[in-house]
Amino acid sequence: MLSELEKLLSQVESETGRELAGSVASEQAELGSGHIRTGIDAIDADLSTVPRSYARRVIELVGLPGSGKTQSLYHICATVTTTPTHILYFNVDGKLDLRKLSQAIDRHSPASSKEALKRIHVFSPHSTLELVASLAMAPKYVKERQISSCVIVIDSVGGNYWIDRKEAACLRLKIKRATAWFRLQQLFVDTLQTVCQRLDCLAVVAHTLLLTGFDSTGKEQLERSFMVNNREYRDSMIPRWQTVLLASYLLEAAACQETTRVLFRNRQRSTADGHAFVGPSGFRNTKESVPAASKQQVKPWGSPSIATPTLLRECGGAREFSSYMLYALIAGVPYVLKRMFGFSLGTYLVLAAILALPIGGLSLLAHSWIVRTPTDQEGALPNQPLETYMTILDKELKNKYHGNVKIPMEEFFERYFDGDIDLTGDALEIFEKRYDWAFFPITINVAKFFLLQWIPELLWHSKKQDETQVRDHYDRGDDFYAAFLGDRMVYTSGLIGDASKRETLEELQDNKLRDVCERMQMRPGDRHLDLGCGWGTLVAYAAKNYGTQSVGVTLGRNQTKFGNERARLWGVADKASLLCMDYRDTPRRPRYNRITCLEMAEHVGVRKFQEFLLQVRDMLEDDGLFYLQIAGLRGAWQYEDFSWGLFMAKYIFPGADASCPLNWVVAQLESAGFEVRSVDTIGVHYSATLSRWYENWMANRDQIVKSYGKRWFRIWEIFLAWSIIIARQGSSTCYQILAHKNRNSFDRGSLVRAPLGYGMPSGSI
Repeated sequence: MLSELEKLLSQVESETGRELAGSVASEQAELGSGHIRTGIDAIDADLSTVPRSYARRVIELVGLPGSGKTQSLYHICATVTTTPTHILYFNVDGKLDLRKLSQAIDRHSPASSKEALKRIHVFSPHSTLELVASLAMAPKYVKERQISSCVIVIDSVGGNYWIDRKEAACLRLKIKRATAWFRLQQLFVDTLQTVCQRLDCLAVVAHTLLLTGFDSTGKEQLERSFMVNNREYRDSMIPRWQTVLLASYLLEAAACQETTRVLFRNRQRSTADGHAFVGPSGFRNTKESVPAASKQQVKPWGSPSIATPTLLRECGGAREFSSYMLYALIAGVPYVLKRMFGFSLGTYLVLAAILALPIGGLSLLAHSWIVRTPTDQEGALPNQPLETYMTILDKELKNKYHGNVKIPMEEFFERYFDGDIDLTGDALEIFEKRYDWAFFPITINVAKFFLLQWIPELLWHSKKQDETQVRDHYDRGDDFYAAFLGDRMVYTSGLIGDASKRETLEELQDNKLRDVCERMQMRPGDRHLDLGCGWGTLVAYAAKNYGTQSVGVTLGRNQTKFGNERARLWGVADKASLLCMDYRDTPRRPRYNRITCLEMAEHVGVRKFQEFLLQVRDMLEDDGLFYLQIAGLRGAWQYEDFSWGLFMAKYIFPGADASCPLNWVVAQLESAGFEVRSVDTIGVHYSATLSRWYENWMANRDQIVKSYGKRWFRIWEIFLAWSIIIARQGSSTCYQILAHKNRNSFDRGSLVRAPLGYGMPSGSI
């Protein structure tokens, strides 16, 4: 594919660069076109006062997708074809609707619409290469048909249409940072200029923009910016494009009202009647055109307890990943090998089974680098240079990432932890705008961690492995965790009680402790087991406030000591105790009336999860209740979810591989003989809890750096800041699941609750 692309590129360069350029001088005035009317008052008025120079022959209509550029082109075509002038229409984006074009022509000249349509010559290039090749052949096409005058119309360039996905992928394999891609863009500009000069004609180009921005006054404006392979490029990086523009217009409103006129505005100045003319120099990419910060208006979140985002963006992921393409690769690659080496059908099937996982992994890895950002975004990026958000101290890294070049998130946080990068401000504020400076590919380091550490841990999950991971993590020091958990020492999500005010961390955790005990209908004398009890706060709370006989199980030595001491201080040492042991060694008899497990089951692992649930069922009385609070990921994943999840697995919660979508957890419970009574998703409550932890952590910065060093401080700084956003936007969440044994004899009526709004005067049927 690369050789074919290079061969075609070389051929096109030869035709457009040497042969066409060599004939311009002798044939320049052969096909004079005279003055052309577009039918749009703003353009015609301006063109009558601006002389066409030898170099500047391109009129540009600029706007976002759906802003009416194509409708404007139909109107121009309809006006131009009222004269003997022909249209060379290059339908790059495939949106040409001949019916609408015919209707536009009918409104201008109903009697001669058929003749006018004959003067429109449609070309349908599917990529920039094909567009360049088609343009290169235009002079020959015009001369053979003895066309005396013409106008070139291109719909459209810019945005997704400068280059298609396949070209971007192939060229990027050959030349780093798509230098060949820029070469191809410049070739298009040079070819268009040469062809317009040779034919002595104008070109009208619709230019698609994908991003909006704001000027210094907060007024919305369009930015000439587009994405390729998750990197942002601007027209200022193609300087010669400015030299071919005769005029450039910014499309302000959706397409022409009654196809009679279009409203435009100028980025530099505006006029009273809504029309504006940018002038022969086109758009100017000056410093003033880049906003100091995004002025995207985000409505306040539903509760003051939750941090309101400053920038709402979507990341590429499941919506853009084609399962059909994956299935085709899984079936097709082994089939090619079968044909090449003459394998039998049985060998083909075995080969397909063996290669399915590697093909799937490589497809996902490649897709994460080439996937485009979804266009259905809520608002614009600030379009700030990288230096606005961070200072890169490593010279080699700085040469690689600077200006508008975005850095892979994995490379950012690794180098930040190593001290090669410093943030210029608050980590949470910077992460709120992370899409302006980072993207989320699956890097080589991420792939190595996944294959060499995450998968082996998932497959093994021995007692020794779990003990090592837990004690290395939770026995680091109680002061480390107290620095962000506060007095309650609860390392699980709290719950918002009063959504109208900003509750404290202690209020959030007290709300959760009370909610769990009430859901579980705890009563004096109940035998209560808390698996993965942490520092034992729930154990002591239930014993003190509900009179239960509570036992907690944890592998953390420090946690066991802390929890038993807390039970003594609270006066419930005879009712509450912590055992330092693996959950698999928990005493099973006598059975328990109530079993809780808050955000420990993730560490059980996918492979051991069913075994764990069967153990819980065996330890639970037939009329008992099981409360499972478990973190999970959304099924409709985005690549940011992967980046965050693997970061957490590496640095924060090693071995917690059972964080899965809700349907998987419910299926596991039901397979183990449980009936799920209720499920609540509390991810947004987790975001509120994390924001309090982040505030505490930042307030204790000096203490942590002194005791544990800058690296540990930075790891938790990024963990807490990023997780506030992740939990708020649904990338990861937390489920509260109440379950009981699925037995015919279970009294399900004991769990009936009144419907929401019951007893309120809400009307009747």
